[in-house]
Amino acid sequence: MLCVWSELDRCQRCRDQAYALPDAPSPGRPFLAPRDECILFIGEAPPRGGGFWKPGNSDELRERLLTMLPEWPYGLERHSVAALERFVDAGYFFVQAMKWPLRASYNSQRTTSRVALQHALASHLENEIEAINPKGIIALGAAAMEACTALSKKHGLHTATRAGVDAERLHHHVFRMGSGRDVPLHTTRLPGRQNDRFKWASIIAHDLKVFGVCDRPEESCERVDRLKAPPTAGRGRSKADRNREAHFAREALRRLKAAGLWPPPEGRPFEEIMVELERRESDSFGPRISGRRGPDVSGDVDSGKRQG
Repeated sequence: MLCVWSELDRCQRCRDQAYALPDAPSPGRPFLAPRDECILFIGEAPPRGGGFWKPGNSDELRERLLTMLPEWPYGLERHSVAALERFVDAGYFFVQAMKWPLRASYNSQRTTSRVALQHALASHLENEIEAINPKGIIALGAAAMEACTALSKKHGLHTATRAGVDAERLHHHVFRMGSGRDVPLHTTRLPGRQNDRFKWASIIAHDLKVFGVCDRPEESCERVDRLKAPPTAGRGRSKADRNREAHFAREALRRLKAAGLWPPPEGRPFEEIMVELERRESDSFGPRISGRRGPDVSGDVDSGKRQG
C-alpha cells in the first residue's frame, strides 16, 4: 500500500490545471500502514501546506481532528510523527478523496469539481478503500460523502439522497465494498477554520464520538440525542426584514445606475461613491428628503409672483 501512495505524485490527471494547482508542492502521503479493522476518515483534498500526513506543518484539519477523538492524550504535539503513530495505533486512518491541492473548494454544482472527483474515484480512492478494508467510514464533508455514495452505487447499493451533509449526519448509512461487504458509513462537516467560525466544532466532535461507537446492526447513532446544527446567518431575521433589506438594495442600485455610478468607479470606497450619488442627485433634482423628491411647485410660485 505504501508503494501505491508513493505513486500518487506521478499522476498527471490529479494535478490537471482545470481544477488543481499543478505547481503546488507535493502533499504528504501516508507513511504508516493502517491497522486491521480500522475506522477510515475521508477528507476532501490536501491543502498547499502538505496536509494531514506531513509532520511539522500546521495542518488545520489534523490539528482539530486529533483532539476530537476519544481519549486523545492532552499535550501530545499534534504536528509530530508521534501524533500520527498514536492516531494509527488507536485504530484510525485517513485519506483524501482527491489527491492534489484544488484551485477552489469542492462544489458539486461546478463541472470541474465533479471531474476531479470522478477521476479520483476511478483511479485512486476505490483501490485505497478496498486495500484498507475498514470496519467503518466517516466522510468529512460533501466531497467525501458524495464519493462514498457513488462507489456504493457502483457496487450495487443505491441509497436515497438527502439534503446534504447537515441532514445526512443525523442518519446511519451503509457503504458497500467492491467485495460486496457492507460497512457503517457516517458523515459530518469537515473540521477546519471556516466551520469553527460557524460554531460547528463542538457538533463535529460530538458526531465523531457517536459514530465511533455506532454498531451497524443496531444503528445506535440514530437513537442518540444529537447536537443541533447552529443557526445560519440571517435565519434569525423575519421575512419582512429580509424583504425590506432587499427592497432598499434594489432602490440603491437603481439610483446608482441613474446617476452613472454603476458599475462603481474602480478604486473608490463605497462611502465616497454614496456621497457623490447624493451630490449628483442634489444637482439634478434638489436635495433628497427621506429618499423621495417633493412635488414640483416652481410653476405655482412663478404664477403667484405674476398675479401679485
